[in-house]
Amino acid sequence: MIRTGELTAMVVNKYGGERAAENLAKYIPLTQVAASTGGANNIADVMVLGAWKSSGNLLEGFEVKVSRSDWLNEVKDPNKCLATKRYCDRWWLVIADKDMVKDGELPEDWGMMSVVDGALKIIKKAPILSPIPMSHDFVASLLRTDARGNVPLDVHRDQMKDAVRDAEQAMKKKYASLLEYVKFLNKTFGIELEKSQWSEQWSAKIKQGYGTRHFTQDQLLEMVRHALAEDYKDLSYKFDRMREIAEDVIKITGEAQR
Repeated sequence: MIRTGELTAMVVNKYGGERAAENLAKYIPLTQVAASTGGANNIADVMVLGAWKSSGNLLEGFEVKVSRSDWLNEVKDPNKCLATKRYCDRWWLVIADKDMVKDGELPEDWGMMSVVDGALKIIKKAPILSPIPMSHDFVASLLRTDARGNVPLDVHRDQMKDAVRDAEQAMKKKYASLLEYVKFLNKTFGIELEKSQWSEQWSAKIKQGYGTRHFTQDQLLEMVRHALAEDYKDLSYKFDRMREIAEDVIKITGEAQR
């Protein structure tokens, strides 16, 4: 499943990569661009400014959506993006799966890109709009966004959020499986895992009630230990992945500051 951070990175890389502005690339990608300075609520996920005449010197905005429900929230309030969209020459919807958008839902003045076979493809080319002149406040927002050099950090933050969500979902799934396993033990063998399971009372219960079922105390405890070990192993992997992402962004930002 594609997450927000990954999809945002795909948009940025399509227009020159994370360090496009520094390398004087054809496009200048910016992330988390506010409609104005001073805490504006309307924020474009990505904006790309054409840096060369050959690219038209166009300003293009991108709404990144990774789920059907996320897109439907946008459909309910089509003017939500207007504060930033009104300055753009093109406006795009970028989605993880083209089936997320049903026929007739995409506004006529929007373009659409989707992930197809692991790459970002244009499904509908965005038409040229009639943007209003940029206000000083919006220009200030663009310049501040570019000056902060936060493309790697913004993408990293999205990736970290994705990693946390994945870890939480994995743990919930693991604990759900473990709970089912405990229910199985309870239903099949009459075993109840209580807080006092390591106490003498729990030990006595096992010896008295379950020894006749051909399971020793050590065998039963080993079953529980195995389930918990698998749970810990999965959690450890998730945290290792989050640490790797953090190390990558520290390396990127360190190089950019040199």
